[in-house]
Amino acid sequence: MGKIILVTGGARSGKSTFAERYANQYGQRIAYIATAQVYDEEMAYRVKLHQERRPAVWDTYEAPQDAGKVLSMAGKQHDFILFDCLTIYLSNLLCAMDTLELPVLQTRVRGQIDQLLAAAAAQ
Repeated sequence: MGKIILVTGGARSGKSTFAERYANQYGQRIAYIATAQVYDEEMAYRVKLHQERRPAVWDTYEAPQDAGKVLSMAGKQHDFILFDCLTIYLSNLLCAMDTLELPVLQTRVRGQIDQLLAAAAAQ
């Protein structure tokens, strides 16, 4: 049976590096689901560092939106999925919304997060 491991910590505290090392130890066929979007030079630099650090044998999936669908697809071919980063994914969802009405935001975001969790549980 699979498991979900949530790595928490402050901004730039080494969460990704820790998760990457863990994946290398316990995964054979590893998928990396990247949620970041590049909007400025700082984010471009951070994404580049992440890309350079990842082993070439890992498969990378870009999923700034609809990550549940991407996770389901990756799960068919991989035994370990590293999802980086839930906070950025949530930010992407909120920024893509066409409303500021809290009940609408909550419903839409909750639907996307539920879809992501269902996809993870199915793996």
